[in-house]
Amino acid sequence: MSSTSCSANAPAKASRFRLMPPTLFLALLVATVALALTLPAHGIDTAPFSYILGGALVGAGIVLNLWSDQQLKRVHTTVKPYDTPSTLVAGGAFRLTRNPMYLGMALILAGTAVALGGLVALSCPLMFMVAVDRWFIRTEEANAEAAFGAAYVAYRRKVRRWL
Repeated sequence: MSSTSCSANAPAKASRFRLMPPTLFLALLVATVALALTLPAHGIDTAPFSYILGGALVGAGIVLNLWSDQQLKRVHTTVKPYDTPSTLVAGGAFRLTRNPMYLGMALILAGTAVALGGLVALSCPLMFMVAVDRWFIRTEEANAEAAFGAAYVAYRRKVRRWL
């Protein structure tokens, strides 16, 4: 038997591809637009109110993403959900929600659906939030608790996951 063979109990080699939140967001943004354009909300006169509300949601989502990304970059900690953070950020956008970037992306998806008048398309931000919770947030929270211990637990008790 050669030294390169694997035992039955050896862990499988991890895939090099890991879905990242921006990829999920972009896929659901395309789905939001496609659903809104192919299945519009008939019988609802949405303009101009939907444009104003949708634009405000998209704008708030963009601001929240840029603000929180800037905070993470300022302290040189990771934005990648699979990496271990080096600094616990609890101020700024992170005092409002533990996941401001995900909330910002969800607001952009919701705003796009509202602006385009797509009621069915409003399912995309909900799908995004469920997927992010299951695929990313749980890993991020475990990494943060391992890295920061009691400080992260106290932060988690004080600040909600979404709002």
